[in-house]
Amino acid sequence: MEINPTILVLCGGKGERLKPLTNKTHKSLTRIGKKPILQHLIDFFKKNKFKKFIFATGYKSKQIENYLNKKSQSLRYEVINSGNVSIIDRLKDVYNKKKENNIICYGDTLANINIKKYFKFLNKHKNKIILTIYRPEVKFGIIDLGKKNLVKSFQEKPKLNIWINIGYIYMPKIMIESLQKSNDFVKFLQKEIKKNNVLFFKHSDLHITVNTLSELDEAKKSIKNFS
Repeated sequence: MEINPTILVLCGGKGERLKPLTNKTHKSLTRIGKKPILQHLIDFFKKNKFKKFIFATGYKSKQIENYLNKKSQSLRYEVINSGNVSIIDRLKDVYNKKKENNIICYGDTLANINIKKYFKFLNKHKNKIILTIYRPEVKFGIIDLGKKNLVKSFQEKPKLNIWINIGYIYMPKIMIESLQKSNDFVKFLQKEIKKNNVLFFKHSDLHITVNTLSELDEAKKSIKNFS
């Protein structure tokens, strides 16, 4: 039987690096183009037939609740406000109430992952944690230095030889008990990695994250390619 996970959106942070915009508006409600980041995320999953959501909130939770109430979202959702806590405590709070398979997303990050390929992979590894990873590009031209002040090579904004976690994390309910025993989300993942319980899914298309004003400007240029 295929899994039917709930989309768990982490949107409890204060968005310190996006000030002054986040003084009045929650970061996930910051607009990119015609819609808030959160609405882009909801619409992506709705388009791909997902209708069950949990919004794990804290800072300015009432704003998110009011936004969701006013919008005719045609989805089943619950807002769980844990206050000003860490990611691990926010997840624990959710899992104390709802023990189910989730796709954990960050409320400031968008990626047009290939849902068909993603779910084919998930259904092969239903009891594993799956991180969606992305290979970022350098924002500057990279120069390889030689001897006597010679430039050996020059690359304009190359892709880095590293991969980053961009959310869209599949968390099977079988892992909830282990997570509940942890006090730090990164340490929890590291522990499960040692047990060979963490896999990766590569995403190479559009990735948008909004932590700063400059990233918001970049997002406004690239959002037209998000679907």
